[in-house]
Amino acid sequence: MRLIIFVLAISGALSCQERPNTPVPDAKREGKMPDKIDQAVAALQEFAKTRDAGAIEKAVDSLEEFDIWSVKNNLRLETRYRLLVNWSRTLRAIDSIKQPGFDPEADPPLAHVAPPAGGQSSASYTQDARSRAQYEVAVKENERKAASHKTQLLVTELEERAVESAHRVVDRLYTSSAADQKEIDAAFQEAGLSEARRKEVRLAKQ
Repeated sequence: MRLIIFVLAISGALSCQERPNTPVPDAKREGKMPDKIDQAVAALQEFAKTRDAGAIEKAVDSLEEFDIWSVKNNLRLETRYRLLVNWSRTLRAIDSIKQPGFDPEADPPLAHVAPPAGGQSSASYTQDARSRAQYEVAVKENERKAASHKTQLLVTELEERAVESAHRVVDRLYTSSAADQKEIDAAFQEAGLSEARRKEVRLAKQ
């Protein structure tokens, strides 16, 4: 009887060691994944210099691609903090260029601009030159408004992605313990995140 139990125990141990579905850590992937947070940091630094929404998009892309479960266990607590800090900084960057009251469903407020008619006389030519100058100014203003509308559409999309992702970090990587809540507060404080955004991101923990 003891022999049978011993054989079964050895067989079970081997089957656990040889399970094909057991994930095997990828050392190369572990080394590269934290760089995604560094890439986001660089993108946010680029935004601080250029005020280009495209730089925020790079930060959002990089942070979304980051997989904390690829990080070694002993580094995850430190890494989750860095992740939350940089999602918070991304939201702060978004808020700095977000246009209050922007309606993504509305068309850009472009003015109707008609090109000036040509003229032959000196008086007509003077009037036409003035009209042409006004026309060019109006065209440039419409181009500015169209570009601004396009930027705000991107900002709206990035805001939705960033809020959802930051919310997911708080919801899945933190608990309701006092220590975890204190760390969340510290991350928000380091990033300079507004009170309104803090409540939005922490909604899952209320």
